[in-house]
Amino acid sequence: LATWDHGGLHSHDATRMEDELTSAYGMDVRGGGLRDWNEELQSAREMPRESFVERMERARVVHRILVDFGDASLAGVKAILDGYILPMNPNEPARSHVYFHNNIFFSRAVDSGLDTFKIVQGDAAARKSASKDASNVGVLHRLDVAGLHTLATVLVEYLGSRIVCQSVVPGILHGEKSHSLLYGAVETLSALRCDKEMHELLERSIGEGCMVATRSVPAHPLTDERMEVVKKHRIAPLPGMEEKSAEEDAKGGAMIKVCGPVEMKGILGSDKRKYVLDCTRLTPRDANWVSLSCGGTGRWEDHGASQQTGAKSSRLVPSTLDDDEWTACVLRPELVTGYAEMKIGEHLREKKDDTKTEIDPSPDAKPSEDKKDDEEQWVNVPGEEKKPRSDKEPADLEKKELNGIPTLAKAEDEYIRSLRYNVNVFLPFTRSMEAMDGEEHEQLRRDEEEARSLARHLWD
Repeated sequence: LATWDHGGLHSHDATRMEDELTSAYGMDVRGGGLRDWNEELQSAREMPRESFVERMERARVVHRILVDFGDASLAGVKAILDGYILPMNPNEPARSHVYFHNNIFFSRAVDSGLDTFKIVQGDAAARKSASKDASNVGVLHRLDVAGLHTLATVLVEYLGSRIVCQSVVPGILHGEKSHSLLYGAVETLSALRCDKEMHELLERSIGEGCMVATRSVPAHPLTDERMEVVKKHRIAPLPGMEEKSAEEDAKGGAMIKVCGPVEMKGILGSDKRKYVLDCTRLTPRDANWVSLSCGGTGRWEDHGASQQTGAKSSRLVPSTLDDDEWTACVLRPELVTGYAEMKIGEHLREKKDDTKTEIDPSPDAKPSEDKKDDEEQWVNVPGEEKKPRSDKEPADLEKKELNGIPTLAKAEDEYIRSLRYNVNVFLPFTRSMEAMDGEEHEQLRRDEEEARSLARHLWD
């Protein structure tokens, strides 16, 4: 008989009852006060790192804080699901309950409803998005860009529920005046925001480090049909909020620059640090999991037609791609990096062949008199040291030798910049830009074709 404890005997523990009575559910009561996880983490990241010893000490402190945060999150999740901690919103359904315990914010990875701005719908898509968000937070943490801050994030699976545990942005629980939204949108009916300094910071971090392109998107990216559904089912706002929404609706036809997913938010906390939240995508959506009618590669339809229907194939291959769960299927960063390196290698080989053709136009060509004179100046004379040219400056010589050869500094930088990918392709319920900006619409079509070629490379 297979049991959850694999047939093990329940051993007697005399201190188990005492642990239940004296448990603090992850809080360290010995220090007198609760730990401010966010301040500890950000202060550790701002430690000096000039020397090797300083970098080692900084990494040790950051690792210790993250380990303690993980242990406290696990203890808090157990206490929450066991019913020992009350939610902050007890009047709402149980699936929407959020908790604040030990300076950690707990929430379930489920669909948050229509009021919150998001692209995907459904609990399955929300679970995958939470996993992608936690993974991308780790990527941004490893980039370690000065001025860009992320929250301590842990995902805990316990009793069939996925709980997102995060440290708290300073001031976010004390009203709108203590913090400000710089990037993205929180509510569905609100227009996207784009702060110039925050955008430049994201371009230096996500754009350069993760090959994410900057593209223009509508200030209200969702379609009119989707917006009408939200207006019909949302809770009626306060009178002051209605005026604010009317002012933002007047900006609905505007276009803004975005570097990253449209769901991403940039918040300026009360400590004047800039935080990034809800970074659900750093790579494009996998076009193999997009139906052919929506712009996908069509490989899924071809595979379904070639396979015989059976019990095994019906369990492994989905019957339809209309579910929003497949919207969270994105390409792996290793694939994007490998594909970009392959294209850069091909580009350099083409440049090398073009350079050889320009330098050696024909094998029978005779060397010029200038070249003979230059070669004679470098001939070794017995008893004398080899001397450099005296009649020509080194800078002039380099210009002559590299005549017709493009420098790698600017040309290659522009080519590498052109390899950045748009992570906002093949998204459902998004507004078409064809009538708003024809140039950006064509750029989106090129980005979608590039994402399809990347997906075909993965499939093949």
